[in-house]
Amino acid sequence: MHVVANPLLGNGALSHLVLPEAARAAIEGALERARRELTLRVAALTKGAPKAPDVCVLEGEPYAAIVTHAEKSGADLIVVGGSGAARLRSKRLGEVAEKVVQHATRSVLVARPAAGSGKILGATDLSEPSLPALTMAAEEARLRGAELTIVHVVNPEKSMGSEVFTTVLGLFSTDFMAELSRVARARLAEALARLGVKGEAVIATDAAGAAILRLSEDLPADLVVIGGTGSTNLASVLLGSVAGTVVRWAPCSVLVVRHGELAARLTPPAARPTLET
Repeated sequence: MHVVANPLLGNGALSHLVLPEAARAAIEGALERARRELTLRVAALTKGAPKAPDVCVLEGEPYAAIVTHAEKSGADLIVVGGSGAARLRSKRLGEVAEKVVQHATRSVLVARPAAGSGKILGATDLSEPSLPALTMAAEEARLRGAELTIVHVVNPEKSMGSEVFTTVLGLFSTDFMAELSRVARARLAEALARLGVKGEAVIATDAAGAAILRLSEDLPADLVVIGGTGSTNLASVLLGSVAGTVVRWAPCSVLVVRHGELAARLTPPAARPTLET
């Protein structure tokens, strides 16, 4: 899919305006050139595939057109390029890709060149909504024949605030963090067993985004898989912030998993929530 930008489409304040004839002709020409080039590139990349992919060229606000088309077509996954961030740490993720990740209700893969390490990193906050990301990380590892590492971050100072955290440490002794890590490791092992996921479990104790990025570099990972929501409204905001940091600055591809057909299909029935009446 490719989108030719049209500033009037998707902008309510400008939607009543009509493009001059010359501008309309320029956009039509750009659409036709894009269709030809995209068709040729897709054919070259998928030569020998059992079924040729559909080629779609639209006009409008690029991120909005991508998100809307994904919804209308019932896509399970949106794949966007993540050029820049992997090559130069001072560069942000492309604006279109970042907005797609922010606004899409589908899972999104931000694709970057792989290190070729054969390693996948999954990140979880152990909330129920984040568990499909673990299942998908395991499925990706199985399909690629890759090693899987699962990281969970324990950072009570971040959630409690420095003053409360210092008070808690004073009340419960300096072994408080060690105990939290032990409990977190046990919960992570339990979650992995319940989902049938096999991988190395890692507990980190610093800021979540920084911990995931550092581990993705140290492995080095070919792919980071992370959930797009948390268990509560507050957790959703926090995890969304973490996911945003990882998507922008990871040195590899990042798969942001959201609830939908793809996540549900990969989640074992025993791990899916049930409704009792």
